[in-house]
Amino acid sequence: MGMFDYVDFECKCPNCGAYVDGFQTKNSNCELDTLKPWIVNNFYSSCSECGAWIEYTRKEIEEKEGWLEEFDLSVDLPDEDDEDYEEFEFDL
Repeated sequence: MGMFDYVDFECKCPNCGAYVDGFQTKNSNCELDTLKPWIVNNFYSSCSECGAWIEYTRKEIEEKEGWLEEFDLSVDLPDEDDEDYEEFEFDL
């Protein structure tokens, strides 16, 4: 049996207009987690009313200069008093 993750998404069927949920993806860890649609590149479901297969695939986006500026960076370091604390270095 194949594993997958659920995608927290619902829509009207483009074919018949019925409510469709139960979207899935194999575009992540496939551990039956529930993911937001914007963190995967592909997700799909079928309409229980008309049987239409509904699949969303992220469009290819050309790499562009300055793309990193579109992201917010946050770093959460462990507390030095935490027993799992390990000192490390990283480059940005």
